[in-house]
Amino acid sequence: MELKTLLNNLGACKSAVDWVGDRSLAQAWAECNRADRMMWLVGTMCGKRGWPPRQKVVLAGCACAEYMLTHVPAGESRAAKAISTARAWVDGRATRREVTIAGDRAERAAFLLSYPASSAAYAAAYAAYAVREPACVAYAAFSPVGLVPRKNLADLVRKQIPSAELPDLDSCDNICRREGGRSWSMKFR
Repeated sequence: MELKTLLNNLGACKSAVDWVGDRSLAQAWAECNRADRMMWLVGTMCGKRGWPPRQKVVLAGCACAEYMLTHVPAGESRAAKAISTARAWVDGRATRREVTIAGDRAERAAFLLSYPASSAAYAAAYAAYAVREPACVAYAAFSPVGLVPRKNLADLVRKQIPSAELPDLDSCDNICRREGGRSWSMKFR
């Protein structure tokens, strides 16, 4: 299966599908500077045979959210707590409920903070929410233009999830077609 076909089957946004063109998954992974789109794909496919497990996806989301924490004012700890609680879940030291509560607190902080701190706090909340819904991780990796360099976030994702850990789409043709389709997709400006 071609990457473009998989993205269409999953309901990816037109601009992402157009950008992929005829690229293979490995080539697109190496060249993409949109961490949000990379994380949308692995979050949507996580747990399917050959794709990264939820724990790996959550850790990548945490890395992206943590990168943006420099924009959160000193003394505001709810975003950092959401990230550390999500990482604790990966290690088996926190429950999903604890992670959800920490994510909710980071989201409340985001609501009260002004930009750019609010964007960083929302990223932390969505990294935590990826524990229960992996596709949420895309929002943890989304950076509004000018907040942080998007290429830096994409490099963080590639470090956490190297292309060698992604499936060969030709060998998972039937599994991707049968299990892939979700109607949920993200549209970014």
